[in-house]
Amino acid sequence: MKNLNLTKIKILFLILCFTISLSAKDTVMAVLSQNAVYKGDIVRLTLSASGENIKFPDIYDIKGFKVLGVSNSSSTSIINGTISKSISKTYSFSPTKSIVIPAYTINIDNKEYKTKELKLSVVKPTASKNGDDFILEASLDKKEVYVGEELILTLTFKQRLDAKASKIELNDPLFDNIWIKRVGKVEKTTKDDYILTAYKYILFPQKEGIFKLDNFFASIATVHRQRANNFFNDPFFDNFNSTVTYKKIYAKSLTFKANPIPNNLDIYGEFSLKVSVDKQKIYPNKPVNLTINIQGEGNIDDIKEFEVNIPNAVVYSDKPTIKTQLQNNSYMGIFTQKVSIIGSEDFIIPSLQFEYFSKSLNKKITRKTKPISIKVLNTQTTAQKNIHNTAHNTVSPKLEISKDLESINTTTKRVLYTKQDSKSSYIIFIIGVIFGIVLTILFFRIKFKKTTKEIPLVKEIRKVRKDDNKLFKLLLPYKGQFSSVDTILEKLEENIYNNTKYKIDINSILYDIELIDKINK
Repeated sequence: MKNLNLTKIKILFLILCFTISLSAKDTVMAVLSQNAVYKGDIVRLTLSASGENIKFPDIYDIKGFKVLGVSNSSSTSIINGTISKSISKTYSFSPTKSIVIPAYTINIDNKEYKTKELKLSVVKPTASKNGDDFILEASLDKKEVYVGEELILTLTFKQRLDAKASKIELNDPLFDNIWIKRVGKVEKTTKDDYILTAYKYILFPQKEGIFKLDNFFASIATVHRQRANNFFNDPFFDNFNSTVTYKKIYAKSLTFKANPIPNNLDIYGEFSLKVSVDKQKIYPNKPVNLTINIQGEGNIDDIKEFEVNIPNAVVYSDKPTIKTQLQNNSYMGIFTQKVSIIGSEDFIIPSLQFEYFSKSLNKKITRKTKPISIKVLNTQTTAQKNIHNTAHNTVSPKLEISKDLESINTTTKRVLYTKQDSKSSYIIFIIGVIFGIVLTILFFRIKFKKTTKEIPLVKEIRKVRKDDNKLFKLLLPYKGQFSSVDTILEKLEENIYNNTKYKIDINSILYDIELIDKINK
């Protein structure tokens, strides 16, 4: 009886080997990871082939849905002395509707083989309901708004107290033509038999119409441990296998209406506009810094950068910065834009204008600032006068001698004429010369300090050489005067706005800067 069973096993083994050898020779196959999925789920299509020389088709999309990733695997087997190679390619994609995956052609040893067509169904998800272990709920604070008016979306995840999950991931929603951002802190509470976790999002519709919000879901991972029987049938040798299962839960879809803002405006809410300058009197080719500040409630992220146009002046503007926060379900923010203006003569910063639709007054509001006059001090004539006076005094400096010194000289003369002591006359003469030299040195030091009050440009450049922003603003007035300066400015601009890391060779332009400084004087 035992021999008969052994014979049957051998026969089955030979049949299996024969079947494998047949199937391993020049075969192709297409398999889906799942035949039915929810909208937005990732699906994997695997194409497999066995043979010697295998060539797969180039696949970039599957029925119009872009391939998100490709992975490869291969294996080699020897059956009855025959070597067979198997290769598999897996393509990941995310369909939004049901499709029929076409047959693909795979070339094996210069022969073409086709896979079978496969049907993939995209089914509508069912929202979780009360009583489930895990529930996801979605709600909006408004059903009708203006374009640019904020809505607060709240996603609440509920977990039964006795329900266990290894990992929970909430999918951040994305919608077409809606600006969305998660705001505030995650709020956790308990109610009835559930733990509630609330997430808040702020939404700004970018166009008018009726919007349907769906595809709210959370992924829940659960680990299951199973005992595997051991060879000795002894609990001491038992081991456990862990498997992870994933489950998605969905929330019901929501709808709201967005109406167009009157007067073709883009900004909705309540805002204030202020401007300020750090100084109203500057030296030629020195910057005055203008700060534009908007504060308020509404779609502040949609405010566009201001353009400041001033004739006969160089205007350099930083990108605006916006800080926001959620306060009592209102989206509050501060818009700040800094502008540097450099002029060689007096100029006026023009009035700036900002328009929005008022939430409280239900009408168009225009905010305007007052023009700001900037005085440019003309120091060129004064500098030339100082240089002229210094040069004139160098040729023939005029020394003023005090009355005490005159009395000393008178006394000295009296001694010379009365006693006629040649040795004393020689000593007094030396003292007078030394005293005159000391007075001359003091005079020139005082005059030199008066003519070099300002720090030379070269020293300023050395101080800020490691700060690209400060160096850019310092060199900006000299743009177009020397090619080396223009090259440095281009590299600095790339470093500031494109995060490049150009090395700035300061020494290469210091000579040109000194020439520019002399010309300007």
